[in-house]
Amino acid sequence: MGALSPANRLVFATADGITFPSHSAAQEAAQHGLLVPAERSCVTYIGVNHELYASEPVLPDRWAEFGRVPFILMLGTNFRHKNRAYALRLLEVLIARHGWPGKLVLAGPGVGWGGSQAEETSLLKNHRSFGPGWSTWRR
Repeated sequence: MGALSPANRLVFATADGITFPSHSAAQEAAQHGLLVPAERSCVTYIGVNHELYASEPVLPDRWAEFGRVPFILMLGTNFRHKNRAYALRLLEVLIARHGWPGKLVLAGPGVGWGGSQAEETSLLKNHRSFGPGWSTWRR
């Protein structure tokens, strides 16, 4: 962690609360002299507590259209850094050069700003390869 600045120590001493991604991270902070009373410390963990939010799985409406057809699943939003356009270009190569019978599933929400929707739309419009091999679910 290196040398701690006075600002680090001041924040840990005066903040209303400090969150840590794990108990190990909280212990490491304490080993470096960044002590936080238990009432001002919280371990939040990274990810989802699947036990807490357990529910019955529900198949999407269009599940039946896939049958035994292979598919590439890309999870996540359409932020440009997720590079969904690359997945579209990859699908085009798989279909055009290799006759791959599969589909591409883009599962995740679209974003209003910083998304790749325009590039995705352009790729779909300008490439004939996306005919029967192209499919998408957007939830």
